[in-house]
Amino acid sequence: MTASAGIRETLLQEVSVLSPDYCSEVLGFIEALKAGPVKPEAANEKRPFSEMCGIFKGKIWMADDFDAPLEEMREYME
Repeated sequence: MTASAGIRETLLQEVSVLSPDYCSEVLGFIEALKAGPVKPEAANEKRPFSEMCGIFKGKIWMADDFDAPLEEMREYME
């Protein structure tokens, strides 16, 4: 028995004990594998830099004392 035949036999054994719902999911997965990799449309399009500027405006903030010395580090800074 070749390795390929062994794998197929194992797959058949494993699928034979699954519920019909799971078998349907397995079949969908196999069909997706056969179709090949899927590339989302958005991943293929590069957005211009000017369009990207400011997309996080108002979503990120920084504390007023962000660059103030940390109390825990005072002894190392003296």
